[in-house]
Amino acid sequence: MDPVTAIQLVASLVSLTKACRTTLRAIKDFKCGDNDLADLARDVESLFAFLQGLEGLLGHQRRARRNCIADDLREALQSQLQDAAFTVLKLQTELERIKETGLSAVRRLRWLQAQTELHKLRNRIRDHSSSLNNLVLLLFA
Repeated sequence: MDPVTAIQLVASLVSLTKACRTTLRAIKDFKCGDNDLADLARDVESLFAFLQGLEGLLGHQRRARRNCIADDLREALQSQLQDAAFTVLKLQTELERIKETGLSAVRRLRWLQAQTELHKLRNRIRDHSSSLNNLVLLLFA
């Protein structure tokens, strides 16, 4: 893998990691102890921890000057990272929209209205985590 491609891959990974961190802060800003919110936070934290580990692996591989990632796997990983970033940013936007309301009663109502969309996003985050995990297993097998 050429250096420019490696940098693009790492940049996508760093961007997604930052989006996860920001989304986690948005989740933790909610004061309610809703179980769905706690589950959502765990899923985003799990993805975040996985991404940090992947950053370390790719950084180590780059420092060791190993270019053993096949182009098709690199493209698949890049695509999954971009898709996951889109999902996390969509979740972040939805949470910010809910949080915009100052009154807690109205915020709670918006939370209830948005639960279907948040549930879909949560499932997509789980799917991205699984797909990324499988790709990493293929990359480093």
